[in-house]
Amino acid sequence: MSTVTHSTFVGTARKPKSGLIPSMFLFTALALILTELAGVISTIIDGMITSRHLGEDAYSAISLLGPFVSILLLIAGFISTGSQIVCSRFLGKGEKQEADAVFSVSLIITILASAVLVILCIFAPRFLISVSGVSMNSKPELLPLMAHYLHGYLFGIPALMLIQLLSPVVVMDGSGKLLPISSIVLCAVNVTGDLISVLVIKAGIFGIALSTSIALYA
Repeated sequence: MSTVTHSTFVGTARKPKSGLIPSMFLFTALALILTELAGVISTIIDGMITSRHLGEDAYSAISLLGPFVSILLLIAGFISTGSQIVCSRFLGKGEKQEADAVFSVSLIITILASAVLVILCIFAPRFLISVSGVSMNSKPELLPLMAHYLHGYLFGIPALMLIQLLSPVVVMDGSGKLLPISSIVLCAVNVTGDLISVLVIKAGIFGIALSTSIALYA
C-alpha cells in the first residue's frame, strides 16, 4: 500500500474534516456497488448465451455450481475483511510497515487457498460437485458438463479471489475509480469471449468457463 494511503489515512485521523467521512463512504459504496452490478450483469448475459447456444442442460450445469462459486467468494471475503480491519488499525497508528506485513500475509494465504481449490478442480471435481449439493444419482447427464465447466473455471479462481482481496485496498489507496472501470472491462471481455467460444471456436461449456477466467484476469 502506498505512502499516499498512509499519509492520507494518518492525516485524516489527526485533522478530521467536515464531510470527509460521508463523502468517502459514498464514494466507496458506489464503487463497490458498481463492481457487484457489473458482475451480476455479466453472469446474466453468460446464462443467456449459454442457454441459447448450448442448451438448457449446459445452463443448468453452470447454475448448479453456484454454491461452489459462493464458497470461493466466502473464503476470499473472510480473508479480505480480516486484512482490512487489521491494516486499518495499523495505519491509524501510523505503523505502515506492520500494515504492509499483514497485507503480504493475506496475499500469500489467498494465493495458497486458491491453489488448493484449483487442485481440487483438477483431481476431485466430483467432490466439489457434491459440495455444491448435487447428487451423483440425480441428473447424471449433467455431471460431465459440470466437470468440463470446472476445468475451464479453475484458471480464473486465483484472479477471482485476488479481486475480492484487492478491491477494498484499491479504494483505501484512493484509486476506487478503477473498480467500476475494471468491472466494465470484465463484462465486455466475458461476453466477447462467450460469443467467440460458442459461435467461432465451438468450445462448448469449457469455452464459456475459460472466457470467464480470462475476463477475471482482464
